Amino acid sequence: MKSWPFVPLTAVLLLASLASAAENPRRNAFTFRPTPHAGDVFGVHAATAPKAGHITGGAWFVFNDKPLKVSDVASGAEVRLVSRQIVSEFYAAMGLFDRLSVGLNLPVFLSSMGDKLPAELRLRQPDGSSLGDARVSARFVVQDGKGQGLGLALAEDVGLPTATADHFSGDEGVTSETRVVADMPVGPLQVAVNVGFAARKAVTVLGRSYGNQWLMGASGQLNLMCGKLDVVGSLEGRTAGGSPFGNYQDGQLDGLGGARVRFGDLAVTAAAGGGLVQGFGAPAFRATLGLGWLPNDPALCNPDLDGDGVGKTEDRCPTEKGTAALGGCPDSDGDGIANPDDKCPAQSGLALYGGCTATDGDGDGVVDHEDRCKAESGPKDLGGCPDSDADGLPDLDDKCPKDKGDKAQGGCPPDTDGDGLFDTVDKCPDVAGPKERKGCPEQRVVVTKQKIAITEKVYFETGEAKIKKESLGLLDEVAGILKKNPDLKKVRIEGHTDNIGDPAANLKLSADRAASVRKYLIGKGVAGARLEAQGLGDTKPLADNATEEGKHQNRRVEFHIVERTE
Repeated sequence: MKSWPFVPLTAVLLLASLASAAENPRRNAFTFRPTPHAGDVFGVHAATAPKAGHITGGAWFVFNDKPLKVSDVASGAEVRLVSRQIVSEFYAAMGLFDRLSVGLNLPVFLSSMGDKLPAELRLRQPDGSSLGDARVSARFVVQDGKGQGLGLALAEDVGLPTATADHFSGDEGVTSETRVVADMPVGPLQVAVNVGFAARKAVTVLGRSYGNQWLMGASGQLNLMCGKLDVVGSLEGRTAGGSPFGNYQDGQLDGLGGARVRFGDLAVTAAAGGGLVQGFGAPAFRATLGLGWLPNDPALCNPDLDGDGVGKTEDRCPTEKGTAALGGCPDSDGDGIANPDDKCPAQSGLALYGGCTATDGDGDGVVDHEDRCKAESGPKDLGGCPDSDADGLPDLDDKCPKDKGDKAQGGCPPDTDGDGLFDTVDKCPDVAGPKERKGCPEQRVVVTKQKIAITEKVYFETGEAKIKKESLGLLDEVAGILKKNPDLKKVRIEGHTDNIGDPAANLKLSADRAASVRKYLIGKGVAGARLEAQGLGDTKPLADNATEEGKHQNRRVEFHIVERTE
């Protein structure tokens, strides 16, 4: 009984001994891991191809508020293992060749503070300065989008166990983070997306196991002043490798936004944000300041798309490789004149002639470099091209080079009824009809808006006004149409001839023939007051009287509607 006071004393000493012997799990609570490579935004890689021998370097200064808060599995109580962090992270990178960049990051924890912990948790309170895990990084660019298209890259970060124990500033053993990187412009914004996997040894903190993780990241850069001012932002997420949606405490989603200002090759970046999902290592608030040596690459704002050494803003031929002396354009014939300015880019010539020679291959008086038809002679006012139908349009531009027409019709004669036959060869130019019937419909007599069209000719005895019997049936149909259409109050019967013979005699003959047709129609019951006759001789030819076909078309009778009831 006398020994009972020693029992609790012994227990307290034993607990204190165990607590003092305990060591904090080695799990890194510092989730801000900026890359050392040029072109990246915070911890999100971009597919920016480095230049061989190009060196970058600098330091980040980071303040994290409440970065590590964990729920104890046994008691359910929330424990703030790390309440404050002030970290400086030094970095450097170098381009080994034009696709591969390697770098090194070394975080130094200037101050880590944690809440005072109950002894039974057997964890030490972080306090003071410490060293973090060094990281070796490599990025290989598979496809460089040059800031204009899709860029692809692979990135690998290897963490080395250099961290001081008990400060939650490093992981157990060697770690590996592998990422697939893609970037491309979205309007004025350069966007990068990372997807990857972090392999690390699992450790237990307050009864919870933390191990491998899936990695996700996205960033955006908006250039406000080329080479001077950028707006930058990122989202970085991590989730448990074995159960991405199970252990939410092993997941983080951090957001940062800020600006980067350049003073020559010196870049200053300031940003702030915090954990949108506050899992393991996601702070309630984060602020960071970066100072870096980042040689200004004009190609980031003014890329050289065709690789000729001329940026796109100065390159007159941004998709064709040329020379700086010619504004980035090629000179195919080597005459010192850029292709866009060379009227003869495949033939060496003189600047006096626009890059051409003063030859005239077709002998039409138009030099070849000005001649649109170098193998055919033509007048100078038509660019050296012929005009077969003499309608003022060169054959090169004439849709109907063999038929004289109007420029407004592309050089083709009019086709009033739209049946595919020009009016000059259409026997019924006001009524659509098949080509087999020379543009006339099946019926021989058709009423149009302006005339009573007949698909056959009215034939007369040679040199006389007597109607041939073969045309009487056609005129009977005309009489029938007039009777069926009393709204046709006045119709003018016109007689026309070709130009053979005396014009005065032709005029009288055409008038006599028109009168003969009027008389016949009256005899078929059409009121004479509805009909008038007029002879026009050879004054209104339809076709060229120089041909027999033209003369045949010009010898005709037409029925024009003068007045009709609406």
